[in-house]
Amino acid sequence: QDRPCYVYLHIHTDSFIREEQIKELKKYKEDILEVVPLFPSQDREEEKESFLEKSFQELFTEYYTERKGLEPEAELLETLADILEKEREYETDLDKD
Repeated sequence: QDRPCYVYLHIHTDSFIREEQIKELKKYKEDILEVVPLFPSQDREEEKESFLEKSFQELFTEYYTERKGLEPEAELLETLADILEKEREYETDLDKD
């Protein structure tokens, strides 16, 4: 608390952060260099980009972990991989026809 350090604050908020509010924050911690408001629309855009970069198996693992509170077992992930492979084969067969 009293030790010097550089602070960059990223604050999730629905509204603009006023200059008075930033000054008040700096009263508590003088080492604040930057305060960046993060709006919900920015969060959704980042989530969307992250979503598009992940494989289906990664998305499934995150979803399962969030819902069940634990990682899926290896056997379940293997079954999922088998299903995805069969789906790819089926799509390839359709493309040939």
